Amino acid sequence: MRVPMAMYECRSEITKMLQNLLYRPSSESECVMKALIPLTKTFPTLKDMLIINLRKGLYSRDPVLKKMSVCGFLIILKQQGLRGMSVLTQSSSVHENLSLHSQNHSNSSFTVDDESTFIEVLGILKICFTKYEEVKVCLYEGLCDPSIYKDPKLFTSIRVMLWSQMLEHYQENELILPPLNFKEAVVVKGIRAVVKEPLAQLVFVNQRIVTNKLIPGQSESLESVTKNNEFLLDNLPDSLQKQEVFKMMLGTYEALMSYLINSWTVETTDQGRKVALLFSSYLQLFELTKVLLE
Repeated sequence: MRVPMAMYECRSEITKMLQNLLYRPSSESECVMKALIPLTKTFPTLKDMLIINLRKGLYSRDPVLKKMSVCGFLIILKQQGLRGMSVLTQSSSVHENLSLHSQNHSNSSFTVDDESTFIEVLGILKICFTKYEEVKVCLYEGLCDPSIYKDPKLFTSIRVMLWSQMLEHYQENELILPPLNFKEAVVVKGIRAVVKEPLAQLVFVNQRIVTNKLIPGQSESLESVTKNNEFLLDNLPDSLQKQEVFKMMLGTYEALMSYLINSWTVETTDQGRKVALLFSSYLQLFELTKVLLE
């Protein structure tokens, strides 16, 4: 029995499974999505159901469901099975005659519909920029996966999306230090310090993209952040912001050191000294953090 026909006969069970997908353990849900996504080329309605359920999870009040939805959309981007899928495919019944020819046709090479699918998924993922810290961290960490960047158009769309988010917190005026606005990234609400933007993870994913392909303008901006290796030490926060901002600063140092190491070439003879200076400042901040937070 062909797999598509078997799925057609079990469509009610598959529908129920998709409806409860986000309520299953994350490892189990990920395995199910990885198995089903390639089959959506033959069953467009399956793709529609998957995206609808992931959308619902993203708008849920439960942060666990939000993160599961983000993981699901990232799996869609990673899967090579996306080729041949159409974003605007209308819901329709499955053809009774599922011939081998139709399957081969659905597995055709990259088309305009593939690009539309990527754009739709990225458009949905932009909602994450309005969500809580853990949702953004899930997105940024997922977008560090180099397998997502295999398609040039998808790479460009992700690069523009993340760099635009970076510019929301980057001050281009050279007289303003630090160029990253840490204090606005963490706000105090009542007795809690709330992270609005996990800058360390945002810097890290941007440096991964920049070092994957040298991007004029963006690489210069990251370089400007590394020039004054002690700028973070001049931005010590007060009160409830302290602990969260310290964590963010340490993570930003790690991201900047990763950038320098990943962009190290034979021509960049000064990279070793820059890394050493950043690491020295990192250790100073780490020791200062232990004293101030005791």
